[in-house]
Amino acid sequence: MKLPSEAQYLSDHVAEVWEDFRDRVLSNPKIVEPKLLPHVHLNKRILVEACGHAHVDLQRMINFHNQDPVSGAQSSPAFYKFAGFLSRWIAKTRPIYIDDGHPLTKSALKLNAYFALWVFRSYLSYELPTDILSGLVYSFHFRDVRSETMAMVAYTIDHCLNADGVRRT
Repeated sequence: MKLPSEAQYLSDHVAEVWEDFRDRVLSNPKIVEPKLLPHVHLNKRILVEACGHAHVDLQRMINFHNQDPVSGAQSSPAFYKFAGFLSRWIAKTRPIYIDDGHPLTKSALKLNAYFALWVFRSYLSYELPTDILSGLVYSFHFRDVRSETMAMVAYTIDHCLNADGVRRT
């Protein structure tokens, strides 16, 4: 089953997440110094490329895993697979850049990891504890995460937090 609107859905979703990220994270002076903010940009071509890669990977996974052996019908992937695949490609392609010649803080150097986290958490039903947030930022920044692993992390986090009754976002 080909999901023609899926690539557009991914791009639209990430555009919405970018607006929220820009308003809530980039405006935080603990993360980005106000004088640096005009020099922080999103490369939309790279962002569309990341969404395209996530779409291709999701389509392969659907074709292989989400097919009923009897009827041949295919189902859409669950929310946590969107979280894992899309955040992985955001972290890998690094669509946020800062103009050359501007001094950077450690937090500013991790903007792509924070954005990948923002995309990841946009698919979850619950707020994430701080220790999980920092662990995910570390993984997105310093590791080459796998889409399937991040999808399982999203699934596990959402189900564990659901069992603990943590407040919904």
